Amino acid sequence: NPQKPINRQLPPAVIRYAKLENLRPVRVAWDEISYVTPQLKLATKNGALLALVTMETWCHAGTVEILCNGFPVATRDFQLLKAPRHTLEIPLPTQRHAQIDFYVARTTGTANKNAWSNPVLNYEDQDPETIPQPVIVHTGDLDEIWPIWSTPQTRSNEVDVNVLNLNKNQILTLSYDFAKHPKNQRFFLSSTHQTPIKIGATPQKWWLNDPKNNPKQITQTLPDGTETNVLEFDGIDDILALPTRAMPYGPYVIECVLKPQRTDAKQVIFADLNGTAEIALDPQLNLTFTRLKDTPVATPTPLVPDTWYHIAAIYDSKRMTIAINGTIVASAPASPTTRYINSAPVFGHDGNFQSCFKGSIKAFQIKAGKHTQFDLLPQM
Repeated sequence: NPQKPINRQLPPAVIRYAKLENLRPVRVAWDEISYVTPQLKLATKNGALLALVTMETWCHAGTVEILCNGFPVATRDFQLLKAPRHTLEIPLPTQRHAQIDFYVARTTGTANKNAWSNPVLNYEDQDPETIPQPVIVHTGDLDEIWPIWSTPQTRSNEVDVNVLNLNKNQILTLSYDFAKHPKNQRFFLSSTHQTPIKIGATPQKWWLNDPKNNPKQITQTLPDGTETNVLEFDGIDDILALPTRAMPYGPYVIECVLKPQRTDAKQVIFADLNGTAEIALDPQLNLTFTRLKDTPVATPTPLVPDTWYHIAAIYDSKRMTIAINGTIVASAPASPTTRYINSAPVFGHDGNFQSCFKGSIKAFQIKAGKHTQFDLLPQM
């Protein structure tokens, strides 16, 4: 076809707090004359999960792949003849990959052309409960609250915090447990939305890897006596980088299971490089939580070096709170403001290798919304 191909954007692949959005928009060429667009459905048969791929065409041949959360999990060669409509039944792995598994079918014809199906979301909880959550409501567009403005630009000077009943499946949760992954694996996948985390990223170029910035994966003993894999940070240049825009826009809870070491300098455990949030240890190992232009909150007593802790930094739209081992130890008022659109969250340093964390991290989690229970606390 000599004409410019039509581009279509794949539907949202990631469920965020109270909205749907792509982490990375994906555009694929689509010509309805030369492409046969597959239709995807999921079904169960005798307890097995099946992908039903339907193609409306009299003649087509090639390969169909089923992708789950972006990764191929099944493939099938096909030759379609003598009927206007064909449906392929493709067995899928029974093991779940996430709280919400995102499936899409990709076909490759004999002319090496690709076509993509509609997306299908497979929920772990088919009848989830509804949870009341605070949602910050303002009258500014996303491009009007960028940090280039000295103050957020809105059409009114009022900001409201409304309570909405949200489906549990709509609440973004990014949870990483390094005890569940083999050693020397560069990408770790979330237990919920399958967002990959980058180990050993390069400053200012988070898509690149520098081996010298890789935290070491070692075995350590937890307080209950069990041995587990953890990531050890050297306090010099080790880093974990999450995909950009992975931070919730409104309220959130950040949890981490860690064992700090003393360095007599500031240590940044978590930071959004656009200034949205920072969790750090001061030289005395007091834990601090900073968010936008709000007054930072700090623990009254320092942490003990070489000791395992569960820490949580909580923002609920009205207050900033720090909890240690499940107990709230510090709290302060906070403003009801959303974060900037372009977040760049990292673990291990402040983005400039000036205040690096030294110690071990077993697991961490970022969860949107307001919550009264800590998911990672039982790991202590």
